[in-house]
Amino acid sequence: MMHWGNKMNGPNCDDKLLHHAKQLTDFLSHDLKKFVIALERFQDFKMACFTQDLKPDWPERLELLKEAFDKLGVRMTPKIHCLLQHVPEFLTRHPDHGLGFYSEQPFEAVHSAFNKTWPNYKRNMDSPDYPEKFKAAIVAFNSSNIG
Repeated sequence: MMHWGNKMNGPNCDDKLLHHAKQLTDFLSHDLKKFVIALERFQDFKMACFTQDLKPDWPERLELLKEAFDKLGVRMTPKIHCLLQHVPEFLTRHPDHGLGFYSEQPFEAVHSAFNKTWPNYKRNMDSPDYPEKFKAAIVAFNSSNIG
């Protein structure tokens, strides 16, 4: 049995979970194996577009990932929405290279900084005033970071 460690994000998730997803099937009941399939489809999509060179079959891999996610029957998180909706939009506009061509560090730095503003406005995504509060948080954050 492998040791998963404390963190399951970034490289840790990739090295410890995605590359070993198939091994999870030995421990899961039949009804949970759909989660392993979703992880495998995510890994396939990731290998097609999160690299320097964009693989020509990334749209097919995306469709397989969407199908696998739909079968999970779980709520779509903002990160999954971005992955399934906005990453393909970006790749369609920039078909000459994969996402690995870009650095995620500036985005992570902004995300970290925004996390200091967001708690003052945070609502559940199901809340009717979520869009209004989210926009207010973005305006406040941007206003305090001009220049």
